[in-house]
Amino acid sequence: MQGVKRIFSRRKKKDSSPRGEKRRKGGGCYPFDLRLKAVKLHLEEGFDLNLVAEEVQISPETLRRWVEKYQQCGEKGLRTPYAAKNRQKTSPAVKAKITDIKKANPEYGKKRISQILRRMFFVKASPDTVQKTLKEEGLAALPASLLFGVFWFVLGPETAFRIGALLAGLASVLLIILLSTRREGNVMSKCV
Repeated sequence: MQGVKRIFSRRKKKDSSPRGEKRRKGGGCYPFDLRLKAVKLHLEEGFDLNLVAEEVQISPETLRRWVEKYQQCGEKGLRTPYAAKNRQKTSPAVKAKITDIKKANPEYGKKRISQILRRMFFVKASPDTVQKTLKEEGLAALPASLLFGVFWFVLGPETAFRIGALLAGLASVLLIILLSTRREGNVMSKCV
């Protein structure tokens, strides 16, 4: 009993559900090392199944299943296959289409490409899938970062940062000019 308590003492206690409420089915995903320790305590150390289950705070039936899986498949049977089972892989045809659209229209972002795929080709690909595919293909880099990289390698880091600061200042001045001309245009059109 002391050995079981000492091994599982680091495990947090589960919150008990309020009276009358049932726990969610399939609620807890226990770490592999905890499953393995519990099974080995029962099989190799000879501790009672109910005692180990109580200390781990699981039902005896859950521990029985773990023991069966361990006896059938070894340690591999105790590993959870949840992550790989639910994830769908993007087909090579969809990846090729994403790449083609980006190469034809480098200014399109991940949302725009996702919308084009859905509307024109009836293919569902989330913006995250598009971004992941572009990253895998090496097409996710922005033109500004590519240009900065060229300046860095050709002219050196100090010059690259100076050019970046100069371009940022120039963009700010152009934005101010653009906004002021639009305001003047709106004022003039209201007066006429």
